[in-house]
Amino acid sequence: MVFNIAAETLAASVVTCLRESVFHNASELPDPTLAHSLQRTDLVGLYVSDRNTKGLGGPVQGHLESTDGNYDWVDFILNVGKANTDGMTGGTYGFGKTIAYIASRPRTIIVHSRAMHNGAPVSRLIACSIGSQFALDGILHTGRHWWGRNDSSEPVPLEGIEADTLAARLGMPDIAEGSLGTNILILDPDFGHRTIHQGMTFISESVLWHLWPKLVGDDRAMDIRTTLDGAEIAIPKPDSRPPLNHFVAAYSALKGEGGEPSAAVRQHEIMRYKERLGRLTTVPFTTPHFSTPVPIDDGHKPEDPDSPAAASPFTNRVCNHTVLLRSPELVVEYREGPPAPKEGIEWAGVFRADDDLDESFAHAEPPTHDSWQPSLVTIHEQRLRVVKALRDIDHAVSTQWGKPKPATAAESTSTAAVANALSHLVGTPGQGKGRPGASGGGGAGKRGPKRASIELLDAGPRMLGNQTASYLRCLVTPPKGADVTFVTVSVGVALDGATSDATLDPQLELVSAEFDGDREALKGHRSGFKVFGDEPVHAVICAKRSSASSVLWDVSADLESSTA
Repeated sequence: MVFNIAAETLAASVVTCLRESVFHNASELPDPTLAHSLQRTDLVGLYVSDRNTKGLGGPVQGHLESTDGNYDWVDFILNVGKANTDGMTGGTYGFGKTIAYIASRPRTIIVHSRAMHNGAPVSRLIACSIGSQFALDGILHTGRHWWGRNDSSEPVPLEGIEADTLAARLGMPDIAEGSLGTNILILDPDFGHRTIHQGMTFISESVLWHLWPKLVGDDRAMDIRTTLDGAEIAIPKPDSRPPLNHFVAAYSALKGEGGEPSAAVRQHEIMRYKERLGRLTTVPFTTPHFSTPVPIDDGHKPEDPDSPAAASPFTNRVCNHTVLLRSPELVVEYREGPPAPKEGIEWAGVFRADDDLDESFAHAEPPTHDSWQPSLVTIHEQRLRVVKALRDIDHAVSTQWGKPKPATAAESTSTAAVANALSHLVGTPGQGKGRPGASGGGGAGKRGPKRASIELLDAGPRMLGNQTASYLRCLVTPPKGADVTFVTVSVGVALDGATSDATLDPQLELVSAEFDGDREALKGHRSGFKVFGDEPVHAVICAKRSSASSVLWDVSADLESSTA
């Protein structure tokens, strides 16, 4: 599908056509707003067009039965606000129909569409307006108006060459021969206290934040272009708007794209009994520090609470959210979860409902399609699915990112717990093979006649020139009679006090180990050094990192294997 959203300052010929050929009786309407708009010297039109779609087919009058069950024209033009109960579609309440009117100051649009009807392509054009209810000569009127064929008392559109010719005079984009699609002209658009340029920037940014699943991947399902008076307002790429790039990463992992996910990526299947409701994937990332915000003028001013809302849902706040998706893959909501317990760490998640259950989740959406509300679902079984999915999503992210439980007394004997106890000094919790649930290694709780021990003494930040770093000081005690003890050190970015991912900080790397007056260079995320003899040795291990990271240390010691 191809979509174009174009704001145009209407040419004089188009305005004349609107005044004389379409809305010739606008001054007779009880509401003068349309007549006032048509008198503007700087009248703007917002053209919204789609191609490679099916257009608005079916009969043009509500009392006529469709031969193929298609009532798109009637539903869009006449039944504004009628619920669309079909699954796998983006709209369930017709809000998308009424928003076109709401975006127009005079609540007026013109629709031009070409669709298949009774086995042949047909073009149609009609103007529509929604006004206030009024009474005339003792008769109540709904306030809805249509401008179409003059020879019918029903709201019937122009058709065929007559429709295409008028569409061209109104500046509508051409629908090529053999193609189907729809043009909508939103007359005198209301950009909500934004300038026209700010309004189009807001639209392009909103496309990015709410339609991005349609715009990524090699098999992207949609192309969208936004322009202002012919000049393109580029829709940014997702990787240019952090943290959106991390939602894209979670979405790719959920779809199994991009190779084997890293250890930090968590994937969950949300189940209700034996039925899978959907899948959830979360991705942690470090907070980018000292980055210069991308200048975006969409009318929002952070210092002015009365300014229009920003298109980005993450203006001046951290990311700890799950994107909710169903079959149309339009963002329903950025659902907030618990913040990561470690400063400098954020996370992004994506939940995608299974296609077979799309109808259940569609029915949970209010007219604005911006949340799932189980109370809106009237079918009991469908409501239970939505309740279970939302509850399990919240449980999964809370379990992963909620505050960790304090260590137990038994855990305090392990080297990992000792490191965690030190972490509050510098925010650098540690883990070792003696951590709860691990096996082997030289932890203090695993002493034996032929095992080395590690006592973690303290840790803290340090600077290596202009490079931020962390150090860990420990006491390595080889067993009696040992010749060579090998100390292994691993570092990662602390995620939740117990898990880490070294790939999250590109600057993270071991630098050195200092002991017995020597300094041994270390490299990578996992390295080691040898201690000779059986005397205890104080060692200071250093790793460089970004200023946003907390380091999780993993230190173990083993006797070097002898060879025959």
